[in-house]
Amino acid sequence: MTMFDTALILERLYASATPSQEDLESLLSLEAGPEADKLFSFADKVRRDFCGEGILLRGIVEFSNICKNTCYYCGLNR
Repeated sequence: MTMFDTALILERLYASATPSQEDLESLLSLEAGPEADKLFSFADKVRRDFCGEGILLRGIVEFSNICKNTCYYCGLNR
């Protein structure tokens, strides 16, 4: 049994520009169970609100190991 209201903390956290350390510690200390399920459901709702239900995939298709670009994310990098 937790000693805090997870739903209240989640709402407070979502509304705040700077969350309190106590709220973050409370959520990070959750173990599997109904309170953790509230956290996961809330996180899924926030994801849906900002990203929708779609999935974005990005990738590189390499045809050779010769490149003229200077991309910082790529292993070829000129």
